[in-house]
Amino acid sequence: MPGFGPFPTHSDALLAACPKLLSFDNAVATRPQSPHLSRYRNVPKEYCAWIYSTPQGQYEMSLVAMSSSQNVTRCRLPDHVLDHRFTPESLGYVFAIHNHPLGSELSEQDIGFIVEEARIHGLTVHTHEKEIDLGIAAFFSRSQNGGPPGCDGFYLYYPRTGELLKWTQSDQHDWSKRTYGRVTLSEKSTPPGFEITIEKAEE
Repeated sequence: MPGFGPFPTHSDALLAACPKLLSFDNAVATRPQSPHLSRYRNVPKEYCAWIYSTPQGQYEMSLVAMSSSQNVTRCRLPDHVLDHRFTPESLGYVFAIHNHPLGSELSEQDIGFIVEEARIHGLTVHTHEKEIDLGIAAFFSRSQNGGPPGCDGFYLYYPRTGELLKWTQSDQHDWSKRTYGRVTLSEKSTPPGFEITIEKAEE
């Protein structure tokens, strides 16, 4: 994405992408201030992008995808990044990222998407840093007053390990992680060829 990055590590790119995506129009659902109004003031919108590695040993964020229809919240991320500076096979796919306007956990649709992408790009990518797991992240903000939303955390899933993780940022900007579930994939004869079972971890 022009004017954003590049970053020296995949973690730096992920943490920088969180407030970036949440800053777009209607990326965070805001509630009305009046207690007599229950509906959200805006039409929530998802924005999607890839975080990928380049042959230069850095990490970039792709152009952002969103639905062209105002009535459709979900975004659809293309399978491949178009970066004319590099050959397609030289790019490594690290994170599929998007925002969840309501702050919800990763859905079965999110999980199914990254499992399909793992069939294309592999469960891991070899970079100059190390071998990195392919993952999907959903950013969220607790801001509901219409002010500039901050990055309060993200949900993360790695198809290789099956872990469902929740990262949260404190008011002191410290990050903490907890495992909130695990995904089991089982084969089935009908498309997409697998069934998703989510087992939530005990609080």
